[in-house]
Amino acid sequence: MDKAIEKIRFSHATRKYKYPVFEGRELIDQKTLAKMAGVSRQTVARWEELGFISRSDIGLSGSKYFVIKEVVSQLERLKDVK
Repeated sequence: MDKAIEKIRFSHATRKYKYPVFEGRELIDQKTLAKMAGVSRQTVARWEELGFISRSDIGLSGSKYFVIKEVVSQLERLKDVK
């Protein structure tokens, strides 16, 4: 989990991927989150299914997205529980 968190932070800091900003929040879809974390899209789907991470209540075009900072925060809390 530590590696995934660090990869997300690094990708976010270096602006490696382009993502929309809505109401001041940087949004990413499941596929982009998987790339940023260095995991498969299925792994991100599993994290979401298990309640480790959740999508934001905001979105564009009726789709819900993940907010990068919220995902990092959610994964950090999960890491602290273990």
